[in-house]
Amino acid sequence: MLLAKIRHALGDYQGALDRLEELALDSLPLRDVSSRKMKLIGECFAIKGLHFDNISIANVIGRFCL
Repeated sequence: MLLAKIRHALGDYQGALDRLEELALDSLPLRDVSSRKMKLIGECFAIKGLHFDNISIANVIGRFCL
């Protein structure tokens, strides 16, 4: 999770998404999870959403600039 946050801070959107996909966030058990871990998981979902927006916008801009 922390590596994905670092890649996000560096602007490496695809690398961050790759790290988040390796985590398989959707299949993580959320029962009996500490509040600290729950916060990290929430941040990862937020980063994942931001990256999908950034990558899709970059793809659209790239198509129109060619």
